[in-house]
Amino acid sequence: MKFRKAKLFKKSELNKNMIYAIPYDEKDEYYTFLKTKKNEGYSQVIITADIIISIIRMMCLEREFSIYKIELAEEDLEIEQEISSIIEKTQNNRAFFGDLIQKIEFLSEQSSIDLARIYIKGKYENGYAPNIFIQANGILGINPESFDDLTNAVSTVVARCLFE
Repeated sequence: MKFRKAKLFKKSELNKNMIYAIPYDEKDEYYTFLKTKKNEGYSQVIITADIIISIIRMMCLEREFSIYKIELAEEDLEIEQEISSIIEKTQNNRAFFGDLIQKIEFLSEQSSIDLARIYIKGKYENGYAPNIFIQANGILGINPESFDDLTNAVSTVVARCLFE
């Protein structure tokens, strides 16, 4: 699947903090892109475990999307298998999202293992299925048909987490 990418930034304008999902083309050099945005007054957003949990709640519980993969920052086969098992259970019973959220909280609070990337997809409608990945460094990858909707939804959740 081809993803359109965006990077999350925060910026204060007119005494109001805002989150922006700025499209990012992989053909461009990433650090030059970051420097340009910094010179324009933007600051990077890092996706913490608390923010990812809020995004999961919005995407998976409110919108009924499904997580289909979580990548860890460090390789740990035992934890990866445990997370994969919980993800598989969520496909058949949404009640297991509570277990998944608990596992993410545990990893965040009790372990040095961080999430690198999480993949979420929606139901197939109107000729496509919404599909998104979210990286810890604030990069989003979204199918082109869902880009505007999902960047707005994720930006709203991130703003709520950071500013409210």
